[in-house]
Amino acid sequence: MESILTEVFQKVLVIDDKKEEVENLIAHLEKENIKTVFIEPNDEESDDYFKNFNGFPGNLIFLDLYLDSKSGANLSGHIAKIRELLGHLINKRNIVYGIIVWSSHSDDIEELQEKLLHDIGQYTLPLFIFGMKKEDYDSSPEKIFKGISDKLEKNKAASFYIKWSNSIEHAKSKVLNDIFGLAQGYKCQNENLEFLLFQMAKNYIGISDEDLDGYDGLQKDAFNAFSELLSDDLKYFIPDTCNLFSETSSIECIFKANDEDILSKKGREYLKNGTALGKKDPDRKIIDTKIFELYASLNSKILLDFTDFGIILPGNVYMNKNACIYSNKMEEGDIPVIIELSPPCDFANKNKYAMPKFVSGFITKYDKVKEIKGDALYTETYPLLIPKIDEQIYAIVFDFRYVNNISEKELQALGNDFVFRVKDKLFADILQKMSSYTARLGLSIIR
Repeated sequence: MESILTEVFQKVLVIDDKKEEVENLIAHLEKENIKTVFIEPNDEESDDYFKNFNGFPGNLIFLDLYLDSKSGANLSGHIAKIRELLGHLINKRNIVYGIIVWSSHSDDIEELQEKLLHDIGQYTLPLFIFGMKKEDYDSSPEKIFKGISDKLEKNKAASFYIKWSNSIEHAKSKVLNDIFGLAQGYKCQNENLEFLLFQMAKNYIGISDEDLDGYDGLQKDAFNAFSELLSDDLKYFIPDTCNLFSETSSIECIFKANDEDILSKKGREYLKNGTALGKKDPDRKIIDTKIFELYASLNSKILLDFTDFGIILPGNVYMNKNACIYSNKMEEGDIPVIIELSPPCDFANKNKYAMPKFVSGFITKYDKVKEIKGDALYTETYPLLIPKIDEQIYAIVFDFRYVNNISEKELQALGNDFVFRVKDKLFADILQKMSSYTARLGLSIIR
């Protein structure tokens, strides 16, 4: 049976204290080749039952809300049991999963959602949670699958996850077939494939054969090279519909101000508990601040890579008071930094060049950057969150007037403190702006 449920979820977990109430569900899932693992919590068994459970088997959980016989009608006790189970089953593994509350009490789902938020950091929280009442679905597989599929389709987190996962699967197959197909048969596949991956890894990091001694990152580089191909090929498998952006004017960002008040911005309208706020209402500033913090978090994930590969790479940014040439635009409290800005072609052939090229700059508070002006300055990178420093919002400024060459040995002696690496899109923009500045034409005329 064609269903959005069967597109991604090949393994599911069903948790219920009454197996007879989920037998039809399990039977229909398994009939569609969805592997199902059933768990019946039993208070008479030791807590080790769940502690020793051999890992979460899939990416979807059907969950009864009332599981703990000791808690009776006390919802809080049942939710405490669920939180304990998720802590044992999921732990801190980096997995993506969702929960369908398959229960006669699915209306109580909001309290479950609220309580799970208190567990952030203790285990990986579900990507989505929604409820379905058991009694609304009879033994008909069509009704069960249609009901689940409709809910998954309407839930934006679930729908996007499913469509995106499908796109990745198709793109992954294309990349693997394209590259593995170059290995020329099975007889020498191991040798030829290792040779191909070796070339891809070197190409990704831009390292020459002469510099391989002492470098142990080639395996990671091979995976990164495949990731780039995957990203390129994803564009061929983007779904036509994804339940998003049907009415852009009604897209809303919502925040919980306290236990009673809900603040939001819908289009250009500021709202408090659904009522429009006046232009001078102080809550508008709270909303703008919250949204700006979201922008900063999003920019940091899109533009910056906080993984230190242990070698000096183009795009690496270091806090280094000794190596930085201080810009006259810096003020007290600004943090001096340098960025390695050698063009990738130079880096790939760095045995021909003396030293890496660094441009000096500084990290400053984001609200100051609009006052920093100059043709030689790159001031586009804000707002950002930089965990290496603290949780405040920052901007980065690079001053193209201050360029110096520093050997790797000298940089290490000066104390290079890695902060992040700018990702390719940002690196290309910085390099292009610097090239425009350094290649600007001038003319001296006697007047």
